[in-house]
Amino acid sequence: MLLSSCGEYYKVQKSTDVAERYSFAKKSYNQKKYSRTISLLEDILSSLAPTAEGPQSTYLMANSHYELGHEMEAATFFQRYYNSYPKSPRAAETLYKAGYCLYKASPEARLDQTATYSAIKELQAYLDTYPKGEYEEEVLGMLFRLQDKLAYKQFLASELYYNLGLYLGNNYQSCVITAQNALKDFPHTKYKEDLVFLILKAKAKEAELSVMSKQQERLRGAIDQYYIYLNTFPRGRFIKEAQHLYEKLWRQKKVPRTTVSRDMVSLSKDTGNVYETLMIIAKRANQISQEIKESLQDSLQEFAPATTTEDKLVDNVMNEEQINCSRSYERIPKSTLIATQEYKNGELFYEMPKGKKEA
Repeated sequence: MLLSSCGEYYKVQKSTDVAERYSFAKKSYNQKKYSRTISLLEDILSSLAPTAEGPQSTYLMANSHYELGHEMEAATFFQRYYNSYPKSPRAAETLYKAGYCLYKASPEARLDQTATYSAIKELQAYLDTYPKGEYEEEVLGMLFRLQDKLAYKQFLASELYYNLGLYLGNNYQSCVITAQNALKDFPHTKYKEDLVFLILKAKAKEAELSVMSKQQERLRGAIDQYYIYLNTFPRGRFIKEAQHLYEKLWRQKKVPRTTVSRDMVSLSKDTGNVYETLMIIAKRANQISQEIKESLQDSLQEFAPATTTEDKLVDNVMNEEQINCSRSYERIPKSTLIATQEYKNGELFYEMPKGKKEA
């Protein structure tokens, strides 16, 4: 029987009769002999396309490749099917399978992501065409995973810039820009914390290695990024490392932790008036106090009081995390000390009745 079947197959394969080849192709498909199906159909598919057998023959070709794991070939024929026969009962299935095949063909993040972008396009087309379709949940899952892969690729690029440091230029800025673009393009990615923390590390390192004329500004930017990380991930995986960076930034900023004596005559050299100098510093200190207060309140929102029995079971863990969060704010120098140092460093801009003046 096997020899007879093989002999019949080779005989039909040499035939130029489209109907005979197509009939045997369908028989082979039903027997799950997908390689034979593909071999018999590839020469007659164009002849069958304008006939009533066009949809079925295209589907048999596409699904044979699909069953054999030929993702790119299967995707091509599934795309041909739904583009040629959009009203067919199988249009939704073939649109889904085209996206699924491209999803399976998507390579790891370090490689070229052309197939990934193509998969996203096809899967999004399915959702747009069939918003409540049979495969909606599966498609959404695939889209999230593909977007995470693209976000991870950008994270790897950002990490590479960070590791390059100052080699042939300021790669820390490239690291920050690439990571920020990833957050903008994929705001819900599971790599969000990694990206936000990497930005903090890059800004802190850039500030550390900066020339004096740019260091204070970059230190402020890094400190601001620390608060962004803390407010977004008050119980984050990198919280201890972030707090260490934060304390190091303040040491570099050279803001004293305790009250120190000042030569007010020297400090008031720019304004020529001790009272005006004190008013400028006091106003800036109030602004800093308000910013710190709002930032702390935002962070503590994550630690809402327990309202259910289940919530109360994790109170001990959350209480420890809340204490750590509060302690990080307690390490901040007093707002008057920060404002005074900023004034001394020439970082404050103020406007007097006589016009705008820069300190």
